[in-house]
Amino acid sequence: MAANVQESRFPLKLLIDDKNKRVIAAEANKDFVDILFSFLTFPIGTIIRLTNNNQSMPKIPTCMNNLYKSVENLSVHHLYTENCKSILLNPRNPCIEDCLKLKVNIDDSVSNKYFKCSNDNCSNKSWLVNVKCSCEGKTSKEIFSDVGNPTNDYLGVFIKGGIEFIISDDLRVLPGSPISLVQLLSDLGYNHMNQIREMFVEVGKEEILRLLVCSLISKSPLTEVFMNKQAIVDNMNIMSTEPIISQVFADLRTVNSRKLILKLILSKSRNKILYAEAKDSFVDFLFSFLTFPIGSVIKTLKGISGLRCIDNLYKSVTDLESHWFSFSSYQNRLLSPGVAPKHKCQNELLPIFVELPDHNKLIDPRDISGGISEFGRFTKSPSLFIVSDDLEVKPMCSRSSFGLLKELNVPLFDIEEKVICIGKAEARCLLQAALIGSSSALTLALSSFLKTKREEPSQVNCFTMANEQETKVLLKLWVDEKKNKVVAAESKVDFMDIVQNLGKENLYTKYSKTMLLNPRNAYAKYCTKLRVNVDDSGSEKYYHCSGCNRKSHYTNVKCPCGGMINKEKFLKDLVETTCLDEYVRDIFKCASPSSLIQMLSNVGLADMNQITEMHVEVGMDEVISFTIFAIRDKK
Repeated sequence: MAANVQESRFPLKLLIDDKNKRVIAAEANKDFVDILFSFLTFPIGTIIRLTNNNQSMPKIPTCMNNLYKSVENLSVHHLYTENCKSILLNPRNPCIEDCLKLKVNIDDSVSNKYFKCSNDNCSNKSWLVNVKCSCEGKTSKEIFSDVGNPTNDYLGVFIKGGIEFIISDDLRVLPGSPISLVQLLSDLGYNHMNQIREMFVEVGKEEILRLLVCSLISKSPLTEVFMNKQAIVDNMNIMSTEPIISQVFADLRTVNSRKLILKLILSKSRNKILYAEAKDSFVDFLFSFLTFPIGSVIKTLKGISGLRCIDNLYKSVTDLESHWFSFSSYQNRLLSPGVAPKHKCQNELLPIFVELPDHNKLIDPRDISGGISEFGRFTKSPSLFIVSDDLEVKPMCSRSSFGLLKELNVPLFDIEEKVICIGKAEARCLLQAALIGSSSALTLALSSFLKTKREEPSQVNCFTMANEQETKVLLKLWVDEKKNKVVAAESKVDFMDIVQNLGKENLYTKYSKTMLLNPRNAYAKYCTKLRVNVDDSGSEKYYHCSGCNRKSHYTNVKCPCGGMINKEKFLKDLVETTCLDEYVRDIFKCASPSSLIQMLSNVGLADMNQITEMHVEVGMDEVISFTIFAIRDKK
């Protein structure tokens, strides 16, 4: 049966300093503390979604917002399935059954609803409807999981009752006692109780959501929520975005761990990363940030995230004696909530714990086969992406290289390319930069790569690559010395590459001349599907033996079985049309801004203002002319 989640409000006592217009602290029971501690279980993507859906809420001005918007704007054609977008934009809370029992639950996506496979003989299920199952059924039957025992006056969701707690303005949570309050007031410089008054407020969804947001972007969230409601956006105290490569992570640089390759495009004069060119594996890793619960983020960053109030909340859970928790396991559950089941990224570089499902019949909605094992991917492979300094991610194929370089407005001689490896230390710094940086996350996180001396490009001696003795043939030339022009040449059979006037006595069979004058395209089955196909040689035609399955490109060829190969067929009878994308990936190198920069540098262009973009129509005549000039001319 579904849990009856009903919005409610409850009173909260505040200690107010009217002179300075600030909340000094709050005194609350387990209900309010449960809600505060539940913030640690919220995935980053969920927090961004909740704030974006509420126009009255201040937005979180960090690069995580750009990551979220990138997923929103990403076409499903670049994702393995449409469900990948659902997972990233609406990540599951790993403590979902616990959060359903909170006094006030602000996450409208939290539900104990699942959808069982339509096949009565299959017990697989998913939290998403109409997910394909491995048995060929679809998840369509609505069911509900058991949320466990309800809370009572003594046993809360995470915390036991029987005690009041003191919560400071910067979200330090302490067991309530006169001594604890005296210590807090003394630390804040208060000497007399007459400087302070009590005030009671009603707390509901609006206040809790505002408190969650302010805990991420303010040093005094209680004051912002309950005293400065109208001026909340103006009074935000955003964390400093100084270089954040922390000494805490230095020990990880020597660890032999998995790494991802990233190509950085730098501005040498500004010592800044303009953008990065990334493969799908790195983009999967970046997108996985949205599935991380806040508690797991703080643990990964070793308690120093740069979000002062959230760090205080995390430390409060760490310091609170274990007997105050409803169950002994809940302290560790809050400190390391883990990514929800079926949200894992196989390219994960960070030691993020993955919550195991209570059952082994949960389908991974990303897997097109409907399997229950972790699929681990979000974007299609292989793919290339442009990642801006503030973590806006776009497919490389969706951006014009020319347009991007014009937009950067940087002289070409000022641009440098650097290929780096991203390991655990760099991954942690990227996570921290995305969390607290409003811009320049790549530059902040990877600043150590900007400080190194620019390396000179290595030189390769092409002549060392040819070790074998070169084979040569003799050729007799008739030369017009005045015009410095070859009139004709005479050769032996080694140089008979022109066969236009050769007789059949010079060739092994009559088909030898045909094969030389009309050579077959090895990729004919792909070229027949080109929008403009200039080859009129009938490459799609072949001939079949009437007596067996042998075939040839030429008619009236004698077959080894004794029959004649003369039955006409066409390539489309054998070839399917599903391999065009794979062909394009294998044969052509993907255009990128970095390759355009290299090409422009090679021809001596240093300023994008020297170049104009022009679009032309290309048909058969243009393709033929282009082919001729490509063979004949240097330019």
